[in-house]
Amino acid sequence: LQTLSWASLYGCAMVANLAVGELVKPSSIGARGVFGLLWLTSLAALLPACLGWLGERPATVIHEASSDRKRVFACAFATCAVSVAVGSLQAFSTFSDVVQGVSTIILGVVLATTIHFLLKPVSKDLAGAAVYIFLSGALQPATDVMFAWFHSDGKAHGNCATHCPPGNEDCGWASERHYPCISPEYYSAMRATARLFGLAGIVLYNAYLSDWSYRNVFVLGHCVTFGANLLDFVWVSRWNISLGIDDRAFLLGLDVVQPVVSKIANMP
Repeated sequence: LQTLSWASLYGCAMVANLAVGELVKPSSIGARGVFGLLWLTSLAALLPACLGWLGERPATVIHEASSDRKRVFACAFATCAVSVAVGSLQAFSTFSDVVQGVSTIILGVVLATTIHFLLKPVSKDLAGAAVYIFLSGALQPATDVMFAWFHSDGKAHGNCATHCPPGNEDCGWASERHYPCISPEYYSAMRATARLFGLAGIVLYNAYLSDWSYRNVFVLGHCVTFGANLLDFVWVSRWNISLGIDDRAFLLGLDVVQPVVSKIANMP
């Protein structure tokens, strides 16, 4: 069931990634139109529920389990509260980057400790797994963030322009700093490729690793993830340019490796 769910998600996401690069163009429906389209498609999730396709069988609430339910709810509430706090801190605060970074780390440590404290009475294994999943996601860098900062805005005198009129300080600032200037069209194709190789990771896990113990899969996945994440460091350090590797070719290779490793590590 898990394999079917992930495969369906990745297959549909691959089609969406291919389409969004063209849809965001001003000559198409534009960014506002894409968000409006997503608002409509999100309503499609109501259809199965309203038509009774999602069946449910009410369970008898056991009195002894009510405290466990409260702990799980408190854990979910704490996660949401910290997420909102970190997002608000980074989006609206005027503090320096150092203060924001230290505050984010402190909040992450507090949340991990809270999760373990709340879930340990419910299940020691559940508490360990929850903290492990949280830390494995929080401690890994994300290439998507760098793209959001330094992608091409597609304008003639935009951030990646090479010829700018005098006095236009916003023109060409990314190209002057030798930042990667990836077009939305290329990025959407790159993300679609990542979904395809995510499917490859699911196939590899089911074919060769499904009989392994979870611990061994986690160890293998994170050892390879460590090596794959070093490629992010190579990219942000711009070493790939020094080696003569274009940003587009390097990112495509990066998006081939990381989805495979991620799916192998997360399937258990």
